[in-house]
Amino acid sequence: MRLTRWIVVAALALPTALFAGSARIQLEVAPALFAEAEYWPGEAGKPAVLVLHGFLATRDFPTVRRLAESLAGKGYSVLAPTLSLGLNRRRGSMGCEALHTHGLQDDLVELRRWVEWLSNRVGKPPALIGHGAGGVQVAALMSLHPDLPIAHAVLINLSYFGEEQGTELLEALRIRAAEDRQRRPDAMLRYALTYCKTYVTTPVHLLSYLDWGQARLERAIADSAVPI
Repeated sequence: MRLTRWIVVAALALPTALFAGSARIQLEVAPALFAEAEYWPGEAGKPAVLVLHGFLATRDFPTVRRLAESLAGKGYSVLAPTLSLGLNRRRGSMGCEALHTHGLQDDLVELRRWVEWLSNRVGKPPALIGHGAGGVQVAALMSLHPDLPIAHAVLINLSYFGEEQGTELLEALRIRAAEDRQRRPDAMLRYALTYCKTYVTTPVHLLSYLDWGQARLERAIADSAVPI
């Protein structure tokens, strides 16, 4: 297995201020593609927690930020990553109108590496907290990678991919994307996803998210060996 490179940058050395006691972590999640996280080392006897943001957001989304800082203030070791979504060292929220070259599988590769990083760092399985669509990604990770060391999960404001589209539009999207996948799987096409009325991506990437609809999400939660 290729060794994953990671870099710890001391907070005092950064040009932008971080919350007191935190450090910025950079993790190579694909060749020449780095994702970033903020890490607060906690007390040895307390659990470690990974807090994941929602759809197209970052670790600085207000709810996620307040939660991470609150847990860190109580002595927990906290890791708050920002998924790259295919952008090197992404720090800003991604707009609906952008070209989305990422799929759910890419998100889960990154999330798994962050879980492994935190587990190795603290020497014990962490808890995972997912906000919004981040909760779907946490549930998908646990379902598809049952070998990962995870203590338990908390899913906040949980919503499945495609919920905002409604049943009829969601089914039409699935049918259209499946047909597009047969003809031109790598073409960048206009669809809709979650709160994005226009979401430009490939049919393969769109279907990777739509595959985690309500039924599959409920099944994954019910069958989880990890307490949720």
